Amino acid sequence: PGKKNQYTLFDNGRERGDETHFSRAVEYKLDLNAMTAEKVWEYRHNPDLYSPWCGSTQPLENGNRLIGWAGNDYFTEVNSSEELVYEMHVSGFSCSRCRRYEWEGMMLYPYLILENMGAIIRLIFNKFGDQNVDYYNIYIGESAHSLAFFDTTGQTYYDIDASSLNNGAQYFFRVTAVNSNGEESDFSAMESAYIQVIQPGENAVRNGNFQSDDAWVFQLSGGSSANGQVNSDGLYQINITQGGNDLQNIQLKQDNVLVMQDKNYVFSFDAYATENRVIGVKVESVNSAHTDYSRIGNTAISTRLKHYEFDFFMQNHTDAEARVIFNCGGDGGNVFIDNVSLLYNSEDNILTPSDNQQPQTYILYSAYPNPFNSSTKISYSIPKSNFVTLKIYNMLGQEIKTLVNKFQTAGDYSFNFDAKNLSSGIYFYKLQVGNDNIQTKKMILMR
Repeated sequence: PGKKNQYTLFDNGRERGDETHFSRAVEYKLDLNAMTAEKVWEYRHNPDLYSPWCGSTQPLENGNRLIGWAGNDYFTEVNSSEELVYEMHVSGFSCSRCRRYEWEGMMLYPYLILENMGAIIRLIFNKFGDQNVDYYNIYIGESAHSLAFFDTTGQTYYDIDASSLNNGAQYFFRVTAVNSNGEESDFSAMESAYIQVIQPGENAVRNGNFQSDDAWVFQLSGGSSANGQVNSDGLYQINITQGGNDLQNIQLKQDNVLVMQDKNYVFSFDAYATENRVIGVKVESVNSAHTDYSRIGNTAISTRLKHYEFDFFMQNHTDAEARVIFNCGGDGGNVFIDNVSLLYNSEDNILTPSDNQQPQTYILYSAYPNPFNSSTKISYSIPKSNFVTLKIYNMLGQEIKTLVNKFQTAGDYSFNFDAKNLSSGIYFYKLQVGNDNIQTKKMILMR
């Protein structure tokens, strides 16, 4: 716009002729009399992205360009100085081209997100585009058909103390918006959460001593043949006729197990088999491609009853629907399991690796406290030296403050974020180490 005979292209780079394949956004100014094209701007992603098909570049009225890297699930906006001002990465699909549009609209009812954090059920909602919202009504119930009014709030989020609800129950939540005339909107979509309040030293696994087989599911697959039951000694006994080809073909599992972020856990159990063999034991995610929280690996068990104990640090987001699973398929004898336990310690502060132990992975910890009043501490660990940036953003994606922007050696770091001049609301802190390792988390400022 406003640049005569200037054209913006997406260059896939397939016919570049060298061995290095990369795509780029590029802009040329044409001289129609001399029949020449002068390159006046280009942008390459750092690190390079290669899109062998499709892709797009859109010049925007503010001088920025929006780039769609087809096949890489990245959408990037940069300014005329080739500085990144916005990027979105969406997994699971490919987009041939993308466009940014300015639009005006208003939700007919609030949009609702629920985050189950164990001790707190956090509702986040907004009736986007409606400038006339006075407050929101919260409705909850133990049945989807029996919701009752719970409370009101002028904020766009609401924290419910899970201890005020019935432990071990499934709750349902909806929200409405009320305008300045007292008119209430339609209900938001419904969200639900399984309520679990686990205190330090309390077993997060239900019926871990197998007084019955309640809360446990026994499952076969892959042509395996076996049966599982609690025997007369109070152990869960898996009698295997055909183990199948994989450990996963015979499973004993329990869902809806609460594991909380930034907690140190001890996962333990007793086990033996009728012959020496290997089983797979995990605390894992059900909803995220079976992410292994416990990182235990396969466990060798013998013909003698033995106690097994493993420590792990929960660096992922809190998961109230995690799974404890014993994989007992494949070759080997019958398996006996008892006294399954998952406990966390009582420290409330952020738990980081000890000073004399170099971090083994990149970790951005939850801000503490969160929610916070005027200041909070943000901590992270890096396993090797690199250039590090730590920045704060508001809900609109606008950068608020840079806490770190320098080269750092491997280790653990903490920085205090002073928000005394900011208004209440949701903020994000983003850690980037080098070009690839990027982690973002959310914090809430409450006045």
